[in-house]
Amino acid sequence: GEVVRGHRSRFAVVTPEGYEQEIFIDFDVVPWRGVDDQIVGTVVCARDVTIEVLRERADSATAAELTQRFRRARDVIEEVQRVLLPSQLPVLPSLDVAASYVVSGAEQAAGGDWFEVLPLADGTVAAVVGDVVGHGVEASAVMSQLRAVTLERLHAGATATETMEALDRFVEVAPGGRAARGCTLGLRPESGEFEYCAAAHPPPLIVDPTGESYYLDPSGEGPLGEGGRRCAVRGVLAMDQVLLMYSDGIIERPTMSASAGTVELRQYATDAVADRLMPAFSRARAVDRATTQTLERATRYTGSNDDITLLAIQRCPRLNPLHVELRTDMPYGTRLRAAVRNWFRPDQADHHALAHIDEIVAELCDNAAQHAYGSDGGPITVDVILRDDGVAVASVTDRGRWRPPPQPNTGRGLGFAIVQHLSLRTTVDTDESGTTVTTEFRPWKQSHSSTSSPPTQPNELFDVYIEQRPEQTI
Repeated sequence: GEVVRGHRSRFAVVTPEGYEQEIFIDFDVVPWRGVDDQIVGTVVCARDVTIEVLRERADSATAAELTQRFRRARDVIEEVQRVLLPSQLPVLPSLDVAASYVVSGAEQAAGGDWFEVLPLADGTVAAVVGDVVGHGVEASAVMSQLRAVTLERLHAGATATETMEALDRFVEVAPGGRAARGCTLGLRPESGEFEYCAAAHPPPLIVDPTGESYYLDPSGEGPLGEGGRRCAVRGVLAMDQVLLMYSDGIIERPTMSASAGTVELRQYATDAVADRLMPAFSRARAVDRATTQTLERATRYTGSNDDITLLAIQRCPRLNPLHVELRTDMPYGTRLRAAVRNWFRPDQADHHALAHIDEIVAELCDNAAQHAYGSDGGPITVDVILRDDGVAVASVTDRGRWRPPPQPNTGRGLGFAIVQHLSLRTTVDTDESGTTVTTEFRPWKQSHSSTSSPPTQPNELFDVYIEQRPEQTI
């Protein structure tokens, strides 16, 4: 006596010819009652909706395919831009650097923001932040061209002003870069003297750990190809001050004017450097707080509709050379590893880079223990310096006479090959007084990058924390 309804019910019908056909039917089965209200039968009302279902399936499949194609194209664009941008920042003896980069929303695809930190031969450190007009493949291609020209000019010894003038000339023959904006800065770490030249780009922000902050004067020139004569602005970065360079995506956010965004950026960056923004989930280095925490707080409620780049630089006391004396007849691995890792400032280098240095120094010490002394044991000295170009030079010296291993077929002997693979250059100097093995290695620090949508991996970009307000109970 109950009504039964079927929606898009699937049936497989075998025709007299033996073909199986799939059909879909909407139907209602209701009781048929007689005069005395007794059920005397059923009434079935059915409608063939096979054509509608097949059409919906085809439309859904087409939509899914188009969505997948769009996601693949967007992922390719983002991956291309990530490859073009420096994922590894240099580790320098008297500077701390950090960078955060966030890709705009999926509807915009990747844009043309870019940044660079480059130690130069004269001891100057160059920093660049740029912004190409537009999004997608074309913007990424133009960005890569401008970045290549910038690196070449800086590496050749050009000043910040000369580099921007070279970019002006370049966009005359590569019009896709016209109207791009950027800021190039050259800083001398020892004195703190710097000069920068901007092309319609917002000026850097100086933040002091005491809580004071101010924007530098703009250079006042237009975008690339339209700016006329370029000028440089000079200043001095005091010890422990943070210089923050950024793209305009951080200040021109949805539902917010550029002037309000500029005020917020200064406040958030000041609080982050002073460790007032998220003290329960702080980072050791002020430059890391200035980039990751500032970016998270600025975009938490408004989001972003453009790429955002933050690049922070801070002067620090210079790293002194590391000198460790060991004996091979005593356990030295733990002490050596701790000495090398504690030599760097906290969070100055990526943990993978530290692991590589551990491997290099440990293998060299093991080689000296095996080849110079054998089971007798003897002294080893380990010296490490960090050059101004970001290259760590490690030397391991013994006072023995190298000899072949007593059992050459034990499967050993790969240590030196590992050192050569991980190093830029390795040399061996041997004389009557002993042997010194010197290797060069370039440690790095990872830049932070993500999309403007929520991170898909834990700790991908933002700190995870809970903010409790007085009127709420969590």
